Amino acid sequence: MPLLSLVLILIICNSQAVSGTAGKIAGVVMDRKSGDELPGATIRVVGTQSASKADSDGEYYIINLPVGVYNLSVSMIGYETMIYKDVRVLMDLTTPIDFELTEAPLDMQKSVTVLAQRPLIQRDNTSSGTIITRDEIATLANSGSVNTIISNSSGSVVGQDGGVHIKGGRSGTLSYYFDGFSIQDPFSSGLGMRVVPDALEQLSLTSGGLSPEYGEALAGVVNAITREGRDKYHGRIKVYEGLSHKYDVSNSQFEGLSRTNTHSISADVSGPLMNIGSQRATFFGAFEFIRNGGYLPHNRSRSYSGVGKVVIFPASRLKVSINGSYFFSDAQRYRHRDNNGFSYDFNLDGLGKFEDEAYLIGIRADYNKSSNTVYSMAANHFRTKTKFAPESIFDLYWKQWPGYSEDANGVYNGTIHEDNYQAGDDYLGYRFTQDDDFYPVYQEQFSAYSGLKMSLVSQINKHHQIKVGGDVRHYELHWDSRQFFNIQPYGETYTAFPWFGAAYVQDKIEHNDLVVNIGGRVDYLYSDIAYWNNPITHDYRRNSSPKVEISPRLGISHPISEKSVLHFNYGYLFQAPQSSILYTNLNGELDSGFPLFGNPDLESEKTIYYELGLTHMLGDNLRVQLTTYYRDIRNMIGAREVVEGGNRYTIFENSDFGSAKGLDFVLESVRRRNLNWSLQYSYMIARGNASDPYEWYYDYFTVAEDIRPQIPNREFPLAYDLRHSITAVLDYRVARFDKRKIVGITLPDAWGINMLTRYGSGLAYTRLGKDGRRMGTVNGERMPYTLRMDMRFNKDLYLFKGDNFMSFFVEVINLFDRRNVRRVYSVTGKPDDDGFEVQNITSSTYEQSVYLTDLLEKNPQHYEAPRRVRVGLEFNF
Repeated sequence: MPLLSLVLILIICNSQAVSGTAGKIAGVVMDRKSGDELPGATIRVVGTQSASKADSDGEYYIINLPVGVYNLSVSMIGYETMIYKDVRVLMDLTTPIDFELTEAPLDMQKSVTVLAQRPLIQRDNTSSGTIITRDEIATLANSGSVNTIISNSSGSVVGQDGGVHIKGGRSGTLSYYFDGFSIQDPFSSGLGMRVVPDALEQLSLTSGGLSPEYGEALAGVVNAITREGRDKYHGRIKVYEGLSHKYDVSNSQFEGLSRTNTHSISADVSGPLMNIGSQRATFFGAFEFIRNGGYLPHNRSRSYSGVGKVVIFPASRLKVSINGSYFFSDAQRYRHRDNNGFSYDFNLDGLGKFEDEAYLIGIRADYNKSSNTVYSMAANHFRTKTKFAPESIFDLYWKQWPGYSEDANGVYNGTIHEDNYQAGDDYLGYRFTQDDDFYPVYQEQFSAYSGLKMSLVSQINKHHQIKVGGDVRHYELHWDSRQFFNIQPYGETYTAFPWFGAAYVQDKIEHNDLVVNIGGRVDYLYSDIAYWNNPITHDYRRNSSPKVEISPRLGISHPISEKSVLHFNYGYLFQAPQSSILYTNLNGELDSGFPLFGNPDLESEKTIYYELGLTHMLGDNLRVQLTTYYRDIRNMIGAREVVEGGNRYTIFENSDFGSAKGLDFVLESVRRRNLNWSLQYSYMIARGNASDPYEWYYDYFTVAEDIRPQIPNREFPLAYDLRHSITAVLDYRVARFDKRKIVGITLPDAWGINMLTRYGSGLAYTRLGKDGRRMGTVNGERMPYTLRMDMRFNKDLYLFKGDNFMSFFVEVINLFDRRNVRRVYSVTGKPDDDGFEVQNITSSTYEQSVYLTDLLEKNPQHYEAPRRVRVGLEFNF
């Protein structure tokens, strides 16, 4: 590794930061009668070792509190002790809690308990996004995965590929953190393991105004924080059974609602491990098993997930957190019809399956040098592995497949391509496979990294909080793939060991009428590999060079009044290219039909963002948020053609560009006793010259030259350009012992219902002629609008004394079983008509030809999933 790389990493290791998992509480202590400040009052976080004393102005702050819910107590000689219950701490934000104490004689002092409420206006929030707490996750409809939850946020779009796009970003431009550690899959830039929502204390999506400690993302950052154990034991067991409408491939019809062999069991337990003087320890553990029979054929999956966290206080100022997570899944893959028109509907055993495994191990130590300064250090190891292969021979390596052989030079000369991926003789030339034919694709990818982080957080005075930090990671990547579609199978095997590093500094300046987050970040990437300077001539190998990017960040929050806050943010975001784009085909193989080369010297993709927002309270229970943004997206990766010496190939370059602008409007009720609701409207324009790094390769390079369109040199609507979207949430809760009446009838207590409705105006697509020629402009057509309603109902049953209860719940996704279109055929713009006539018609085969044509063009994967129902019980103790 170059000397510059080593020097930079050593610098970073001396000033590194742990991604945020904590927040801050601050406020003032006053005399209730006179309004005078009370210097010297002691504020404690009950059940922890965190405490503070009010300064000469009566002000206090407690920093580095893990995300969660706490009780605060304030005491002072000559005053009643006051306890604030259920104070929620949010990640990277300040929770304001002011105390008004009442004088009392020493011999008559008592405690006064007050129930805390979440602030109506978050005065120090300089960013935009969504924060979802543990209680909200528990009651939200369709909250089965992290991506499902965040896809209902403002500015979120689920594309035709099923990926989540945030504010005009491509799929894979979100960064995921779990308990402060990155769980990104470097090959896809997606989520590298399942995060169990029921095990979380808080889930957040920051889509605008990222603080300098976050990088590796062009669109936003997702933070998932696991719950911690407390001083009492708690547990939960949850089971459910699933139903849906199965799809019958023999008649292209969805059946009635029935059981699909879908069920789940999950459990968690938490509590104290020890409590001896200043030495304490708590634990939290969770387990989840899901079997999903699926509504499509050959679509069964099963997964196991485990999460554990142990928090130890070995000394009065030291906190050590040890956490681990494990995930395993195997899932059959159904694909009705691939890009070449082949279908395995009559040969489902020939389809492939996925097997995924991942784990995360991390340890973090926080040392409170004083009430103002905290040092943190963390180390972790994350590993993820994915394998795809034909299910019938899944355990065989591709060289062991039936029909594989090679000559004396190691060149393939077998019959896999002749024996498989062929139209069956029984189907009149239609591309349905049969018998022992299997989908001849093998792919295995492995990635792991070991990381080290350190940080310094110091509240140098009541107006300035300084953060300094960064992290360093060393990756191990392994890729092995083969596709046997012809005599020259495409694929490769490689191993790489890239480095990543980052460093940042931030000053959070807090005044009554102004909050400023200002800082900067440095990102470092070294792909650390040699590759051919010229992939045609193989002249010499060159080493990739390190890449360094500098990101300024600025966020401003201006409380206009007690009910209004204005915020603005600006900054640069960078994201390293996917590993599969950096390293593919570096040996310069030109034998495949359409050779594609990676580029280890690609620059990071870049976004420059601007955002302005207003939050205002309309009365005491209605809040409105208005946010507008613009994003200039540069250096996006695309494939481009190179012609040299009669050879044609494509190589990845920083050649694509785009922009996004939009308006998000949120209206929501707050602090209402029973009925709460929210209404989100998003208007977005996402434009660019390509929606995907591979778009030119598949849509241009592989198309015949006489009909090949030119690469766009200006912006067009992107495939995930969703102009209008609306999300409405309605939640009604009846608490225990709350006897509500409707038209004179007393309702049962302890129940609730949550309704979530989502509307989208329709995604863009490009119209093509039957010969593949583009008709009109790029993405000049629109698919039909989508509309879906999800519902969750629960009834709590308190069978014994105390707070232990059993909860019955019913969850329905796509309540009205609407067939929402997610893809269409580009020739017709319809989801079930490809525009081609019935083929091979004779008097004796007419009926079969019509039947096969109908089966082939009716693709159930062109629609969103049908109605799904989960019925279950949850035991809390």
